[in-house]
Amino acid sequence: MHYGEPQAAQLLEHAALRARKWEQESDTIVTRVRSLARRTKRPEVYASLLHDADDAADGLEEASFLMTHLVAVAPAGRLLEPVQALAALLVSGAQESVKMFEAASHVTRAGAREDLEDFFAAVDRIVAIEHETDAAQRAVTSALLSSDADVRTFNVLSRLAEALEEAADGLAPCALKLRDQVLDEMMRG
Repeated sequence: MHYGEPQAAQLLEHAALRARKWEQESDTIVTRVRSLARRTKRPEVYASLLHDADDAADGLEEASFLMTHLVAVAPAGRLLEPVQALAALLVSGAQESVKMFEAASHVTRAGAREDLEDFFAAVDRIVAIEHETDAAQRAVTSALLSSDADVRTFNVLSRLAEALEEAADGLAPCALKLRDQVLDEMMRG
């Protein structure tokens, strides 16, 4: 989203460094939670959920790295627009994930109905966004294939679109697994 701003190279480099740091912190959290999850009745649920969430973080870190090369390849606006649309979907997916986890932390059998509704709405939106990112990635591919982009530009933009779509692919199964876990816990009471 920062591409085209006066100090885009510095902004994109800073974002990539932050993403790398966050992904490393995510790996640490995954390890810690896996250890804690072994104390629960169904540790495999949390391990699987964390694996998907970590896949999303990995995809975002790769996308951040690839974005640092946008300034060097200077893609035409018509090529960058579908990538920006894909990135905007991922931002929405990440925001919905935050809402989902926050709502899930308040869901109980005796809890407020609004928390449960907010949780399910976020899950549904994350799954919808994942489907939208599939179409958005295809739009990037179509734009690239109908262009006269050089090899460097083609490579950076296609890999960037792939990394963004892979991140969305990590968000959706994570949301569905958390939904199943919440429903299972509510049914068991």
